[in-house]
Amino acid sequence: MIGYNTHGKWIPAKDIYDIENERGNIVDDTLLHDNLLAIWITRKPEDAVRYNRCQDNENTPITQNDIDELIKIDLTNATHIHSMDDGDGGELWIKPI
Repeated sequence: MIGYNTHGKWIPAKDIYDIENERGNIVDDTLLHDNLLAIWITRKPEDAVRYNRCQDNENTPITQNDIDELIKIDLTNATHIHSMDDGDGGELWIKPI
């Protein structure tokens, strides 16, 4: 399975926990395990492009170049944390270090 992301970096799941907790979002305690990496992805490339745009540019048409600049994330051996879906197409995935 493939997802799309603008930066392509898996980070410690605890860092995602801390960021989302500071924002006041409901967080999944699974992220507190030290041996996990996490990444936010979208399944649709155009959704990933929108995440990367500031509000001033959000209505600018998405071009093929925008999509070509995205990074495809291989989700093999990763687990979708459904409780963290953001409602805008963003999904949080974790994998062992």
